[in-house]
Amino acid sequence: MRGAELLIRARDRKLLITSGLWTVPIVLFRTLESRLSPLRGKASSTTDVVQAAGMRVLDWIQGSVVGSIFTLVPAVLLAVWARRRRLLDEPQPHRRFFQRVAVLGVALAAAVGFGESLVVAPVRGGGRDRGAGANPDRIRRRVGLRRDSPGSSRSACNSVTAPGR
Repeated sequence: MRGAELLIRARDRKLLITSGLWTVPIVLFRTLESRLSPLRGKASSTTDVVQAAGMRVLDWIQGSVVGSIFTLVPAVLLAVWARRRRLLDEPQPHRRFFQRVAVLGVALAAAVGFGESLVVAPVRGGGRDRGAGANPDRIRRRVGLRRDSPGSSRSACNSVTAPGR
C-alpha cells in the first residue's frame, strides 16, 4: 500500500517530473542494451542446445520482462496525473491538449524512426556499401559460411537449379 499512497499524495508537478526523469534511463537502457549485454550473440555462438536455450531465456527476461516493467513506471505516473485532471472523463474541454499531444507524438515517432532508419540502412558513397545493410557477403562472414559452403543459401539454390551437380 505504501507505493499507492505515494502516488495518491504526490503533487502533479512531482508526478510529471518523475515521469520525465524516469524516461531518461529507459532510453539509455534500450539504446545501449544490445551493446552492453553480456548475453549478446552468445546463444548463437554456442553448440550446446541447452545452454543456447538458457541464454535465450535469460536474454528474453532481460529485454522483455525487465524492460517492460521498467517502461511501465512513467505510464502509470502519467495515468495518475491524467485521472486527477479528468482528461478522459471529460475529453471535450481538453481537445486542444489531445491534439497537441497527438501532433507531438507523431512528430517524435517520425523523427526517431527516421534516425533509426539511417542507422540500419546502407549508405552508398564512392561505390562502396557502408552501414548495416543486408550485404550477403558480410552476412556470410558473420555467420561463418564460405561462399558455396554446404548449408548456404547459394549452395541450396545451386542444387535446385543445377540437377547434374
